[in-house]
Amino acid sequence: MVDAKVPISEYLRALEAQSEDEAVDHLKAYSRQVRERLRELASKKYSSGPRRAEFVVMFLPGESFFSAALRFDPPELMDFGIQNGVIVASPVTLLAILRSVAMSWQQFTLQQNMERVIEMGGKVYESANRFLSSFSEIGRDISRVVKKYNEGGRGASGRT
Repeated sequence: MVDAKVPISEYLRALEAQSEDEAVDHLKAYSRQVRERLRELASKKYSSGPRRAEFVVMFLPGESFFSAALRFDPPELMDFGIQNGVIVASPVTLLAILRSVAMSWQQFTLQQNMERVIEMGGKVYESANRFLSSFSEIGRDISRVVKKYNEGGRGASGRT
């Protein structure tokens, strides 16, 4: 699942700030907003239930949004998200995540197809064995019939 409801109001205020101190205050608030959004997403328990997701991607629409969120909460923000099944992603990292998911899905599908081929191959092998066994029995039966015929025919014509 990808969540794109980004809390950017404080980030935008930081861009419009009149002083560096005011901008820093807004960026700190922005980092708290991002962490709170992570907390909200983690609390939704997407990893359980019928539409189970291994993780949730919280999308930030630009690298600058991502770096601003990390500026005042660097490793802790990422660790907090990962521990709670939420990955923060910018456009670049989202593309990498989507590519990885697509490759994983292809591998999963390939594995399922291989399992089906192996299962069907086993069934074909069993059928071929049954056929060959029956064919061998028919061959033995034909040999016995020919032998009996020949034995019966010699006795009836008086030849030895």
